[in-house]
Amino acid sequence: MREPGERWLSQIDEITTWLMDHWQRVALGYARRMDIGDLVRYVADGRGLWLSDRPLEERVRMLRELTEHVQKIYFERRWRVVTAVPQDRARLREKLDILEGNAPPTAPESSGRMTLPSPAAEAEKD
Repeated sequence: MREPGERWLSQIDEITTWLMDHWQRVALGYARRMDIGDLVRYVADGRGLWLSDRPLEERVRMLRELTEHVQKIYFERRWRVVTAVPQDRARLREKLDILEGNAPPTAPESSGRMTLPSPAAEAEKD
């Protein structure tokens, strides 16, 4: 029997693979909640992030930060959609831009977490 941590890592790998293989079904199923282009970017960047050579803790954190916004966009209570979802769409786009190297990393969020570092910044460190 595998340890819980190993199972969780395997499940993350499995779901990011499944999302890549079935992004059309997900995108069309939720087209009213999220821009299809943003969803495609989330799926592709999430899988790419998971396959990257970044440290495991960083990959998990970064994927969690991206996914928190997607969960709010899809599953937020209807009465909060008017205020919360547009903000989360903007934050998700910002983090995807940073992850793709199209924007510089920003200051820490109010939660105390840093926004996603740019791959270009990571390459400069090496």
